[in-house]
Amino acid sequence: MVNYKRYFKDEYKLALKEVSYRLIHNEVADFSISVLDNATVEKTSKGIDVCYHRKVSFVPESLYSIDVSFLISLTFNENVSHELSDDIDWEKEFSNSDNSYFPTICGRISTIIANITSSYGAPPLITPIGFVSKG
Repeated sequence: MVNYKRYFKDEYKLALKEVSYRLIHNEVADFSISVLDNATVEKTSKGIDVCYHRKVSFVPESLYSIDVSFLISLTFNENVSHELSDDIDWEKEFSNSDNSYFPTICGRISTIIANITSSYGAPPLITPIGFVSKG
């Protein structure tokens, strides 16, 4: 596991990137819920941007589908070079629940999903706080 404090400054920027909700009028008797997360990383001139994306859907397709993405921008410490950071698979590092940024972002994503799914009188869907890599 990477020591994030070694590479990044303590402050970071967090922003809601995208929300998509689609109501599906397909009544089925048996269905299962699918929750799937992914993280993508882009290098910037000063650090990296990590986009966390969570998709909630049902199999077979029914009820609704919801996607929420949050962006976190991290700035490299002055003593960290881009070459040094190239040795790390940042997508792999951010694709698990062990990094220190994930609980903050995941809590926000889960809250948005709960608020949207309860907006028409249904009980809120509370999604896991941990990174979900299999739907």
